[in-house]
Amino acid sequence: MKNKKQAVIFDLDGTLIDSLGLHYQSYTEVLKDLNIKLTKEQFRNFNGLTGKEILKKILPPKTKDQLIEQIYKEKHQVTVDHLDRVVLMKHAKEILIWCKVNKILVALATSSNKDFVNKIFKFHKITKYFDTILSWEDITKPKPDPEIFESAARALGMKMSQALVVEDSEMGIISAKKAKITAVALIGTNNKKQLESMRFKPDYIINDLLVIKDFLINLT
Repeated sequence: MKNKKQAVIFDLDGTLIDSLGLHYQSYTEVLKDLNIKLTKEQFRNFNGLTGKEILKKILPPKTKDQLIEQIYKEKHQVTVDHLDRVVLMKHAKEILIWCKVNKILVALATSSNKDFVNKIFKFHKITKYFDTILSWEDITKPKPDPEIFESAARALGMKMSQALVVEDSEMGIISAKKAKITAVALIGTNNKKQLESMRFKPDYIINDLLVIKDFLINLT
């Protein structure tokens, strides 16, 4: 059937890799010298935004762009210095291998920067499973705008109706729904109740990435 799901577009942090704890620790480390506290609840609500957007929400309103850029670079360096703390989410590699074997196209659409993506993919040896990789640096309007998912689908040569988006954050779910792509939410960053109560509700909620196989086989 012409609209059968033939591609999957993954978010990265909290979806394919368990990295949110490291990101949070990196922010708290670079912000402590400024006497700025970031709670875990605040950080969870920022999930899905780019690093610079997060800093703009945390720092005083009139903070100069130059300082934001400096803090962002410091935070990034702290993060990449501790990549060994980042593990793949349960069954992440298995679903990537399954997609490759079954000729399902795979894209990454992440709010993380490309340097972090390249380093974490090299560390976990998963680059070869992706047909296209997009970070916030490849677009003009980050999540929750639909641009990154629309761009990923186009890069794969797919219609929006032929793809699935797999996300963990509300920002990502909003982005997918605005792009009119089937949105699958992974329980983890948000629990089932939180996912069900979102204003832009995901089409499906899963607690295991391997469930995606069923969607790719059965959804049209």
